[in-house]
Amino acid sequence: MDSSGLGSATTDDMAKMGIYNCDGKGHCEKIPGYIIKAASTYYKVDASSAAPALVTVPEKTATDCKDNVGLIINESTNKICLDDGVVGAITTGNSFIFGTSGISADAPFTNAANRMVTITDTYIAIDTEFAGKFFNLFFFFGRFFKKKIKE
Repeated sequence: MDSSGLGSATTDDMAKMGIYNCDGKGHCEKIPGYIIKAASTYYKVDASSAAPALVTVPEKTATDCKDNVGLIINESTNKICLDDGVVGAITTGNSFIFGTSGISADAPFTNAANRMVTITDTYIAIDTEFAGKFFNLFFFFGRFFKKKIKE
């Protein structure tokens, strides 16, 4: 493979790949997500030792995202389902928070509700440093106050 990205990766190369979260002390953990080989070529990676699987992107719309959080769909362009009726563009640098609609059985993610997903030029994965929190916001005498209601 050359340094131009994953576009030149062979099928054998892709079978050996994974997405890892490393703590800076040499401890790395395989995490679920999608490897982006090319503009519209995705490989699903789960946290097991299984080889990444090539993804067939279905033609769907945002209305099909109910109980399909984490699924990559083609709605004129490829997007990722974030919640019931909500999609996000698969563009390098984008980050989104998954909603609470059910996770797609075809997505690599588990326990993804209220978790941030980050998109780079080579992968889509849960941001392990961010955990979404719910807050009630109260407006009182011109000031906002936050009351934590759920972790």
